[in-house]
Amino acid sequence: MQQHAYASRTRPAAHPSSRPGLLWTDYWYLAGLVLTTFLTLNPMGWELADPNYNNLRHMALAISASAVALAILLGDAMPRARSERRPRPVSGPLSVAWPLALFAVIAGLGSAYARMVLGADSTFLVYGLYGGMLFLAAAMMELSRAPLALLRVYFWIVVPAALFMSALLVAFSGVRQVYHEEIFLVVPMAALCFASHRSWLLRWGGAALFLSMGWFSHKLTSYLVSAVAASYLAFFIWLPRLRLRDSLALVTAGYWGALGLLGAIGGAVFIALSRGADSIPTGNLDFRYHTYSAAWERFLDSPVWGNWFIHEAAERFTLFEVGIGNNVLPTHSDLLDVLANGGLIGFALVAGGLIAIAVHAWRRLLRPAAIDRPDAPYAHALALLSIGALVVAIFNPIMLQPQMAALVWTNLGLLLGLSLRADD
Repeated sequence: MQQHAYASRTRPAAHPSSRPGLLWTDYWYLAGLVLTTFLTLNPMGWELADPNYNNLRHMALAISASAVALAILLGDAMPRARSERRPRPVSGPLSVAWPLALFAVIAGLGSAYARMVLGADSTFLVYGLYGGMLFLAAAMMELSRAPLALLRVYFWIVVPAALFMSALLVAFSGVRQVYHEEIFLVVPMAALCFASHRSWLLRWGGAALFLSMGWFSHKLTSYLVSAVAASYLAFFIWLPRLRLRDSLALVTAGYWGALGLLGAIGGAVFIALSRGADSIPTGNLDFRYHTYSAAWERFLDSPVWGNWFIHEAAERFTLFEVGIGNNVLPTHSDLLDVLANGGLIGFALVAGGLIAIAVHAWRRLLRPAAIDRPDAPYAHALALLSIGALVVAIFNPIMLQPQMAALVWTNLGLLLGLSLRADD
């Protein structure tokens, strides 16, 4: 009964023409995501330092906020049947993810102080402002009368973008590295294919296609994202689908699945080593060691509460000439930036919020018993998109870049909103 409750709300038993559809506020919200996805692809090759580009990057936040505000106003004015669910666009998401809201407020206020009082050129204001995209996405899911249709259109935006990036990753493989930070939008699309109820070719072929993009990227972070994604597909989608009742058979399947994964990773490492040391991506180890060490020293100076995000988000790199950004560059690790500037308190807020969302989504959408729900493919795709972004953020400053931060927080917010809808 619980399995079909969500489907019956989104797909009434009446004639198909009576199904609730997307409203213009839904499309206006999606328009902002189209814009930020386009800017993430950056097919025009715009320079990040261009003022017009910088202004355009923040349009997604403005569009999303205005769409949610209009949806709340229109929803309050629109009559509803007594049996129809009452959305909780504010209280629902906050009840689960309040630590992330508090983190966003702290980062936003500290960054505003750094900009307006201390005259900082670069701040962590994106941490504060774009953390709100999580709550905007969750609110939109709460407000939408056709949440699955909203997700379907969203993935009509993201999947073509992932295919476009995949084509360029293959075309430039071994020549130059493209989309190495954006890889979190490519590889996790394997979950959408693998969790689908459609053809065998789509499930296995689509998953293999997107998983292979980690190899074509030729970045250590991409290899790690692909390994994590393959593990997720094996243990959270494939094994539950087997519906094994015999515990011995389940353990055996898990054993051979893990062995196969380790064999694939070992084979990839062997191939890379056989091609010579020059073919192994280094990830600019000297550069990263220098910036990571500086961030770690800032953390040790104030390990409990950091500096409340009043420190510059980018500093001049002095070891050697990098050739970009006038050598003024960020730490290249969102994890270390959170620790260095927010201390253990900031880290605990972020970790606590992420864990709360993960637990809520697991209990309602991601657990094995829910694998056949109509919203399961979307839930697993959003979960793996969020996990992939977390992996990338450990080694790259994606949360400082508005266009990517918008998509990271949106994916997490959509997952939260979807799991809140599954409560009913």
